[in-house]
Amino acid sequence: MAYRFYGWETASVTDRTGRTPCAYYDLLSKAWCAETCAPRMRDRWTADNRTLGQCSITAFLMQDVFGGEVRGVPLGDGNFHCFNVVGDCVFDLTSEQFGETKLCYENCPVQDRAVHFQKAEKHARYRLLRARLAAALDAQDNATLIDHWSRAFSETAGETPAAADVPDWKTIAPSEKLFRAAASLGGCQRALDYGCGSAWAAIIAAKSGSPDVTAADAAPGAITAAKARAALYGVQNCVHPVCVAPNWLETIPANTYDGLICSNVLDVVPPQTATDMLRAFAKITTPDATVVIGLNFYLSPEAAAQRGVTLADGSRLYQNGVLRLVSRTDEAWAAQFAPYFTVECLEHFAWPGEPRETRRLFYLRKGKG
Repeated sequence: MAYRFYGWETASVTDRTGRTPCAYYDLLSKAWCAETCAPRMRDRWTADNRTLGQCSITAFLMQDVFGGEVRGVPLGDGNFHCFNVVGDCVFDLTSEQFGETKLCYENCPVQDRAVHFQKAEKHARYRLLRARLAAALDAQDNATLIDHWSRAFSETAGETPAAADVPDWKTIAPSEKLFRAAASLGGCQRALDYGCGSAWAAIIAAKSGSPDVTAADAAPGAITAAKARAALYGVQNCVHPVCVAPNWLETIPANTYDGLICSNVLDVVPPQTATDMLRAFAKITTPDATVVIGLNFYLSPEAAAQRGVTLADGSRLYQNGVLRLVSRTDEAWAAQFAPYFTVECLEHFAWPGEPRETRRLFYLRKGKG
């Protein structure tokens, strides 16, 4: 794909997730707006000229991402047009505002963010653009996750075993403790397995006595697998797989479910998405609901380095551009739950083949912790 901003052909520098300046240009194209445009140019800003008045806040934001220097092309009015220099890589994400005018990017002075941000309105615009970019990054991470898991489940959807080879339903959970967690929803009249994957938890809840279990997932491939497995275990009348939109939880009435399990989801989505999910969980569950949250292990930055991987922002682990973990301690997760739930019990468990029980199961009750 061809871009029109200066330096795009050689803008090969990457952030910790593998994103290049071109990738950030795509994201920022959705984030730039009249409110982030310099006030003196705002009356001329349009969606067709979206880079107008965005140079300094964009360049300093890209410095946050890629490092390097922000330099400025002197303009005739005494101002500077800001761009980025990272090693030998020079790029200007907002150059299109000048149309056919060619700027000289050689021997330009370094720009000091402290000087630029002495202007309160510019610092406010920078913070707004940073927030809008963060939202765009989260949306992209979520879309990539859905695609990744949909393909993963689609690849195994056709692997239907013969009746004699179907595993006993009491063995389909990845661990005994996860089985007990799912089975604890058996006494619930209406349960939700959110981020259900192949619906192993929903099947166990139904087999344990729950007459109505919604198995919800945003990945179409997961829902295909969930329907097949529910039929395989004879609970298709109790387990209801639903492929959900990102705002699905917001559409569910308050106090709908007296049981909820969410396993291996909250810590593989962006933090704001996890917060939104928890807020929704608190709304849609009854006051006495059984709520179980399954999480991966905590991976410290030091432990990540020993494994030869880097955590973006100190907590996010990406593999091949896919967010695979947002690492938080037990205490950090308890604090995350606290505005909505009280932690009743925390158990640690292991998946098959793991030598230590480091994964987490939080049993929660509604109410601030």
